[in-house]
Amino acid sequence: TEGLATYGEDLTIASSDHAGITLRTGTGHKGTVYFSDGTSGDSEYKGSIQYDHSDDSLRLAAGGSERLRISSAGHLQLNGGTIYGDDSAAPTFTLQNTSGNNNHCRIVLGSNVGSDNGGIEFWTAGSSAATKKFSIRGNNNYIEVIGTNTLRFDDGKLNINHNSSNAYIRNTTGELIFRTATNYL
Repeated sequence: TEGLATYGEDLTIASSDHAGITLRTGTGHKGTVYFSDGTSGDSEYKGSIQYDHSDDSLRLAAGGSERLRISSAGHLQLNGGTIYGDDSAAPTFTLQNTSGNNNHCRIVLGSNVGSDNGGIEFWTAGSSAATKKFSIRGNNNYIEVIGTNTLRFDDGKLNINHNSSNAYIRNTTGELIFRTATNYL
């Protein structure tokens, strides 16, 4: 019996019921299937599917390098960045550029604070820890700017700002302008 003509006929495993192949390795070792178009250098491993028992991750490689990893926790890593979901009572979805520490840029979708859930948070990396810079709250319907207390539009051409005692809106020349249909204030 042959597989897909031209591409899959060289090795076929057949059964009238379920069929499968098992690669069994030692504890902490890797099982790998390589895709090659040559007999030397990285041509011997241009693509691969690998299961690493040392961290229970599944890895896919293309062009001779790992491009996708699924961790044992179900996190999806693309070229070092991470996409993962939280299966707790308040599900979140996080995109971040590194894993393994708290100092990374990230976007959290579905964040919750107290009874407020469904928000979006934007974090930047700092010297030792990530800092939340901007959030949109779900149930409470507000936008929160953290740190400078300034919401800037068009690279600073319009600023909405609040300090400890005052709130104001200003343009780049520092003018505070209110406009109605017929008048400027």
